[in-house]
Amino acid sequence: MIMVHENVKTGKFYSFVRKVVVVCGLLFTNILLHAQAQDTMSSPLSIENAGDDVSDTGRASAYLSHDFHIKEDGVAIQNPEWRLVLPLADGTSQTIVLPDNNHSCTVEPVSDESRYEITDDGEVEGALFFSYMSDGVKHETKPFKIYFELKPFIESVVIEKIVDNAPYASYDAHYKIVYHGADKVYVSVEEEYSSILKSSILREPNIAYGVAGHITAPYYAWIDFEVENDYGKDTYTVELQPYGIVSSFPTKDHGTTAIPSTSANHDVYEAYRMDGVKLGTFTNLSEINRMNYKGVLVVKHKRNGVQTESTIKLIRR
Repeated sequence: MIMVHENVKTGKFYSFVRKVVVVCGLLFTNILLHAQAQDTMSSPLSIENAGDDVSDTGRASAYLSHDFHIKEDGVAIQNPEWRLVLPLADGTSQTIVLPDNNHSCTVEPVSDESRYEITDDGEVEGALFFSYMSDGVKHETKPFKIYFELKPFIESVVIEKIVDNAPYASYDAHYKIVYHGADKVYVSVEEEYSSILKSSILREPNIAYGVAGHITAPYYAWIDFEVENDYGKDTYTVELQPYGIVSSFPTKDHGTTAIPSTSANHDVYEAYRMDGVKLGTFTNLSEINRMNYKGVLVVKHKRNGVQTESTIKLIRR
């Protein structure tokens, strides 16, 4: 009887020990999980675009590289890491670790859009993250959303030279266009006091050269460039004053050689008859040029809702 009683007490003791071990294990696991949850802390720092090639809403051309950096604000940063996350067409995601260069990074162009999930707006929606160690704690910033636009993009148009055709009252305008996301450029030339629209197609990829020939010297002329793909189009208009002087407009991205119509800024053109009646608002001069209207038009150029210094008189016959 005594032996049985002792065994019972011993069994109860070991059962109690096992329960204590289990409870302690659960407590230790919870402590580890809590520590892991607190392992990465939200950072007060923010990711900024290093240039003006990304809009305030995060929209950027998929065909260009873009630079980003961190404003340190006196924070001691160690082990910096940049990660770009992109959605794949199969529903998964791709994480690209980007090299850090003094707390900045470069996001390369989208090389093959067919690999990625594309929104109805023709964009690949990515997220850029920056993490680092500070005082032994890992920190991570809020993601910077980047909407890579797959519509084509005209980077620049430059009138390289004007060749006088003397003794004839005309000249030739030699130009260079840099573009992305399309395989050809549609070019049209319209002259003041002329109903003839000269059109051509350039098929040189990315960088193309052309000549707008025999432009009547004493009058205005407009050279329209247009590129298009499955996701949209981009247009660019150069205005030539009499005798081939290139009009200078206040532009953000394209210097002073042309009017950008669909890029980083919001440009619109309001067309009026001479009696002040407004005929409409257009996103580029090409739309006005294609209007079936005869007579004199006054076109006012507005950027982001503000009237610029440029007012154009179009005479259509």
